[in-house]
Formats: sequence, C-alpha cells, structure tokens
Amino acid sequence: MIAPKDKQGEEERPRKPTKRLSAIGLQLADLVFGRRCAMCSVDLPETQVLPLRLCHGCESQLCLPLPPLCPKCGSRYPQGQTPAEDCSRCRKRKLPFREMVCLGMYDGKLREAILKAKHARNQPLAAALAELLYNKRREKLLSLECDLVVPIPMHWRRRWLRGVNHTETQAAELGARLGLPVKHALRRVIATEPQGGLSASARRKNIRGAFRKRFRFKVKDARILLVDDIVTTGATCTEAARSLRRAGAASVDIAVISRADRPIPVPRNRL
Repeated sequence: MIAPKDKQGEEERPRKPTKRLSAIGLQLADLVFGRRCAMCSVDLPETQVLPLRLCHGCESQLCLPLPPLCPKCGSRYPQGQTPAEDCSRCRKRKLPFREMVCLGMYDGKLREAILKAKHARNQPLAAALAELLYNKRREKLLSLECDLVVPIPMHWRRRWLRGVNHTETQAAELGARLGLPVKHALRRVIATEPQGGLSASARRKNIRGAFRKRFRFKVKDARILLVDDIVTTGATCTEAARSLRRAGAASVDIAVISRADRPIPVPRNRL
C-alpha cells in the first residue's frame, strides 16, 4: 500500500495509534493494579488527590529548588552573577521563542524519571511529570496566555520502533490542565542522529531543517506553547520554534520538564 502524501508532496509515514491516558483507563488501572506511584510503585494513600500519581516522597525529590535561571533560555547563571532579564548567551543571538519554563534540573531523581518515562509502559509517569510541571509552574504557564500546545515530534521511524512519543503524552496532559487544544503541528522530516555527546555547534547543525509544519494545521497568529522533556543547548527547541514562527505563529514559549546543567559563561571582564 502506497503511503499518502500531503499537499507539500512529502510522504506521510504510518504511525502507531497514540496511547492516550483517559480517566476511565486510570480507574481501570486502579482496580487491577491498585493506586500506585508511577515512579516507585509504592501504594498511594486513599486520601491522596488524583490524577497526580506520585507518592509524596517522589514528588519532593522531583521538585528540588531551582538555581537562578535565565527566564528566556533557561540557562543557569554562574555563581556570583546577578540574574537579569536576559543572559549573555541570549544577547548574542536572537531566539525564536519568548520564554522557557521548566520543572527542575536534569539530575538525580528527575533525570531517572525522565529516562524512565521515555518507554511506552511508563506513560503514566510521563503524564505525572507534566502534571507536576503544571502544579509547580501554574502561575507562570498561565501568564504566557498561549492559544495551543504543540509537542516536539519524533521522526516516524523512531516513534514506530519505540511505540510512543512521551512528549505527546506530556503535551496532552499540559493541554488538559491549561484548557488548551493540542495540535501535532510539526513533523520531523529528517532522521537526525542522537544529540547526546555532540557539541553545541554540532547539535545546531545536526537539527537544522529537521522540522516542518504539517499543512493541515493552522498556526498563523497563534501563541504556541512548545513542549519537550529536556533542554540542553536548546538547539532542538530553537529549530522547532523557528519552524513555527516561519509558518506564521505570533509567538512561541517553551515548557520543559528539565534543563540540563549548562552554566552561562562568565564574561571575560569579570574573570
């Protein structure tokens, strides 16, 4: 069977059905497996308010205090540098997004949870991390006044092999909590090599041109909340945001579960 093509002439690859977490599904899971923490599987107390499926111990370890971060790119300020509206890294280049909101740093228990949430069987944990992001950063997320939520897409081959895109699960959870529609407005048209281990410049080169807006989704004049699980150099989110802005989006903001520890360089005149 020949795969259909969209109006841009690009071949659309088959996708496995998205695994959605519904209230009924969670209730059935409660009946079969009991109310358990999505991270450590300990039984949850009957008095705990759902849908957050994390025990108090895991929740506290996943929400450690954040160091001072640049509100625009999310980079960590070096010790002794006073936080400002933007950092030296932001001032060097014009970014296609306004702000970045994150739950915590990519370390310890949160790093463990993010790696675990990538697997199809652990999508309740992926949803719980997005719920936690909303609970802890609700005021900031609402202040962005976005119109819709867009997840960072996987290339179709990787998604087919993995069986799920955990970022879609997290975008769906954030969209539900914020009362916003979720649109899969981007697709990954290049099967890039993994970004891990690459330098910042190599990451930007590797991801360049990897995203394209899907024709059937309208984003013109929309204020978009772009969702990913982790940001290191920001190359992936920057390229995805640039694609959305080129398609006519009024603005793009970034919501991520974690920010890898990449301190902002101290200016030479301060050394």
